[in-house]
Amino acid sequence: MTSAGSQPLRATFTTYEDSSIEGGWRHYFRAVGRSKSYVNLTYGRRKVEAITADLTTGGATGSLGTVRFYDAATLQTAATVFGITYERWHMGIFVEAGARWTPRLVRRDDDLRPLGVEMINNTGARIFMPANVGLMVRF
Repeated sequence: MTSAGSQPLRATFTTYEDSSIEGGWRHYFRAVGRSKSYVNLTYGRRKVEAITADLTTGGATGSLGTVRFYDAATLQTAATVFGITYERWHMGIFVEAGARWTPRLVRRDDDLRPLGVEMINNTGARIFMPANVGLMVRF
C-alpha cells in the first residue's frame, strides 16, 4: 500500500437546493372556537440544483476532483398537507404536515461508473414529509 492509499478520503457535498412555484386548493373544515383545521392540495414545478461532491485526501495528493451525482432539473411536484390554525383578528399561527411527491432526479452516472458505485444514485421518486410552523397575516 502506498502512502497515498492510506490517506482518508473526504467528500464535500453541495447543499441540496430547490425552489418551487405551486398552486392549489385549500378546504377549511368547521371552525371550533378560534381554530380552523384544513387540508391543502397543491401542484407545481420544482427546480432542483445539481448535486455533486468534491473529493480530497489529507495527503499531498489534495483534490481528486468532483463527482457528479445529479444534474439540475425542473420537475413536477404535488402535495397533500393537513393543518390547523389558531386565529385572532387578522393574525394567526399555524402548524401543518403532510406528504410531498417529486419524480426522480436526473442521474449522472458517468463519474460513478468507473468506480463501480453508480447504484448509490436513487432512481425513484422522492416523497418528503414536510412539517411547518408559521405566522400568518390576513389582509
